Amino acid sequence: MAKVDRAYLKTLADMSHLHFSDEELVSLGNDIESVLSYVECLSQSPYAQDMQHLENRTDCAPLRQDEVVFTNPMDILCDAPDVAENFFIVPSIIKHEGKGK
Repeated sequence: MAKVDRAYLKTLADMSHLHFSDEELVSLGNDIESVLSYVECLSQSPYAQDMQHLENRTDCAPLRQDEVVFTNPMDILCDAPDVAENFFIVPSIIKHEGKGK
């Protein structure tokens, strides 16, 4: 089973701009190890080998062709709560503390 150490969890949290207490890091590490253990268990199942052939299927429904459709931006933006210069204004949800912007 893969072990997730505290330094790795701290790096992931920093990259994600998340802050965890030491107790939360321990709990998060246990949860991630539990998920990795379950995935390892699933990969060793005899059914896992039966499912590998599905990855290379060619008899699936064909993908549709992408089609460019030109529209008036105002038709789309008219329902937006906040617009500036033909762009949606989206409120910030991540607060940058320290380490620049």
